[in-house]
Amino acid sequence: MNRMTKALAMILVLAMALCVGTVPAAAEEEPDVVGAVQGQAYINEFFDLAFTLGDGWTFYTEEQLLELGGLTVDQLEGTDAQEYVREFVESDQGSYVMAAYAPDGLKNVNLVVQDLSQNGAVTPLLTDEMVAAAAFGEEGMQVFQSMGLEDLTIEQNRVELAGAEHPGARISYNGASMGIDAQVYQQSATFVRDSYSLQVTMTSFISEDGLDEVASYFCLPEDLADEEPAGSAYGAVDGNVYANGLFGLQCALPEDWSFDGGSAEEGLSATSGDGMRNIVLYVEDLGDLSEYLSEEDIVDSGKDDLLSSFVDSAGAKDGSVDTGTVTIAGEEHPGAWVTAALDLEGIELNVYMELAVMKVDRYAMIITLTAFSEDAIGEMEAFFAPLSA
Repeated sequence: MNRMTKALAMILVLAMALCVGTVPAAAEEEPDVVGAVQGQAYINEFFDLAFTLGDGWTFYTEEQLLELGGLTVDQLEGTDAQEYVREFVESDQGSYVMAAYAPDGLKNVNLVVQDLSQNGAVTPLLTDEMVAAAAFGEEGMQVFQSMGLEDLTIEQNRVELAGAEHPGARISYNGASMGIDAQVYQQSATFVRDSYSLQVTMTSFISEDGLDEVASYFCLPEDLADEEPAGSAYGAVDGNVYANGLFGLQCALPEDWSFDGGSAEEGLSATSGDGMRNIVLYVEDLGDLSEYLSEEDIVDSGKDDLLSSFVDSAGAKDGSVDTGTVTIAGEEHPGAWVTAALDLEGIELNVYMELAVMKVDRYAMIITLTAFSEDAIGEMEAFFAPLSA
């Protein structure tokens, strides 16, 4: 084993030194009524509702949701889209919190959340789902009628979503006046909890049966955990390719690289043929901690331990750690960069480690790239790609 290979072998165990750390103290916060897209599902624990993507379906991005609500690209420039969404929820307008569409463009769904307390004196009434649905239905009827739509019908009804019935309305109209050469069918459903409402609108063009398909994609958040195969969060290796459906990425190694066995649950390591570069993939089930820890929290809680491990375990010196964002598979994630010097039998070597953290649902993936040159780190980043690529 040459000197540089030996030096890298000494620090491979450090790649998993980043730990979750202590749990931040829980603070009094407003309820999370917005929910979030996690992998292939939108989950809203507050309203006890989830939506899973059908084959080929696509979620709107946060920026697209705001544009759907009337904001322009110029207005969004340099802003935190998530913060905008929350501000609109708390206003009397409400905000789109999720939207998705089918690959053929003939079916879509959107969810709008609103703080009903902004409606003043009518709040006690609106906190009843039936009354809220009737109010939204009357308002929607006035909007549709003012548009001059042909063959317009609106019928108050109840619809089952995620195993429970909710009041709503079935709407149909001819889309010609809107430039749509088809009959349009819509089904709404109203959820109310505390002072917040969630309005679900499902749309199908041409066929009314499409509404049943869209409704079938709704489930309870707990159902997602039941359906998820036990090991799916940890991904799998097939030859020289590691794929993880939950995180939506793959790592394809060059021919002279190989995975060293193990799993992402315990720490999956890959090493170059010359032994001078290394990748470690580690997936952690955060459990109840996931409610308190963001990707940034995980980086901050472990960065000092990562640096001290270089110094204490590998005998490195002149170590430094910086934090920021790292691009993995085309997406930016919180991360850190560690640089240190190793003295190996009289030869001083610089070692570099790049770390990225991503979080989906209750799972966190920690990726470390280690090499003796900064250029090699960039080359390893290119091994990662979206799973669909």
